[in-house]
Amino acid sequence: QVGFGVLFGVLVGYVGGRMIDHFATRGWIEGAARQLSTLAVGVGAFAVAEIVNGNGFVAAFVAGLAFGEAAREHCTGAYDFAEDEGQLLATLTFLFFGAVFAGPALGDLTWPILGFALLALTVMRIVPVAVSLVGSHLSVPTVAYMAWFGPRGLASILFGLFILEEADLPAGDEIFLVVTWTVILSVLLHGLTSVWLSERYGQWYVIHRRSHMPEATAVEEMPTR
Repeated sequence: QVGFGVLFGVLVGYVGGRMIDHFATRGWIEGAARQLSTLAVGVGAFAVAEIVNGNGFVAAFVAGLAFGEAAREHCTGAYDFAEDEGQLLATLTFLFFGAVFAGPALGDLTWPILGFALLALTVMRIVPVAVSLVGSHLSVPTVAYMAWFGPRGLASILFGLFILEEADLPAGDEIFLVVTWTVILSVLLHGLTSVWLSERYGQWYVIHRRSHMPEATAVEEMPTR
């Protein structure tokens, strides 16, 4: 599955990128048509990979890499489009998730499921982040803030659906139920604490800011191709 995903991701992404670059250079497509064509490359890579029993998610990711190499001049516009449309698609995904999966899961909650979901949002998140930041010289409040805000959302839903539909595991339903409750609790806990903790952290930073602090280092915007 991964091999087919990589193969068709490269093929569709590169060919699609070259075609869009060729058409745009000659003025055959522009504006919204060019942006929608970019979206079609990712969707096409996913669809082709799924048809040949490849991994569609891998194909879409690799197609993006190949597209960036083949159509460098159009990456900035594609990024802006993806950012805007990504918010819309994310909202629709959560709407679908709440309507189809969250409701039935309310009646299947058990103590082990609740306990694992809470561990996934706390210990399993906070400890690895704290360990990864050892040596960064960030202050404890900064590490705690970064460690806490690791919401479980789209990625968890997608991989949970993959396990439910493709993996054919004996405990697939139970695993997806755990994923569902982890996402539900993440929406509640991170949603309820986001504004309050952000304000508290902002106030702490204003009071304790020093020029030598890593938190005070200017960060440049990540460049696009």
